[in-house]
Amino acid sequence: MTTREARLALGAAAVISVTEAARLLPGREADCRKWLRTEGLVRFVMGRPVVVWGDVIEALRLSNKPKRKKKANPLRRGGLKVAG
Repeated sequence: MTTREARLALGAAAVISVTEAARLLPGREADCRKWLRTEGLVRFVMGRPVVVWGDVIEALRLSNKPKRKKKANPLRRGGLKVAG
C-alpha cells in the first residue's frame, strides 16, 4: 500500500497536503487550492500547510446542498370569490 493509499484509507481522518487535496477534487488544481484556502480548510502543522480530508468533505456537503423545489399546493387557489 502506498502512502497515498494509506492516507485515503483513513478517510475523513486523513491529514494531507494542500496539493494532494486539490488533486483529489474535481477541477483545475490551482482553482481547487484557491477554494481550499477561501473555505478556510488549510491548517498548519509545524509550519506546513495541510488539509483534514473530513473538513473538505463537510465543506462540500454544506456548500453543494441541493435546493428542493417547492411543490405547488393543489388546494391553494387564488381569486375564488363567493357570489353574494
